[in-house]
Amino acid sequence: MLDPQTLADRYVAVWNEKDEERRRDAIAALWVPDGQHFVAAREAQGYDDLEKRIRGSHEKNVRDDGNRFRAAPAVCAMSLRSIGRCCRPTPTQSWSGGWSF
Repeated sequence: MLDPQTLADRYVAVWNEKDEERRRDAIAALWVPDGQHFVAAREAQGYDDLEKRIRGSHEKNVRDDGNRFRAAPAVCAMSLRSIGRCCRPTPTQSWSGGWSF
């Protein structure tokens, strides 16, 4: 079993991954085949949907806008809340969001 910080680091690395094949492999390593991802009213279920969701976010936030996701430090064992943060490579401003598991 992964410790929470390693899981958080691997999770956000998927969203930053430029290579589509490595991204697909990382998705398969983190989610079960029918795994789900929810953000507000958006839902992705299964590897194909997850890949589409992550690719779209990567293209918009990382590739096009020059942002980078990174894991927040000190993720605790009971909650992986606020594991993600998106910032510019030299951050003057960042936004963060969280996921609970």
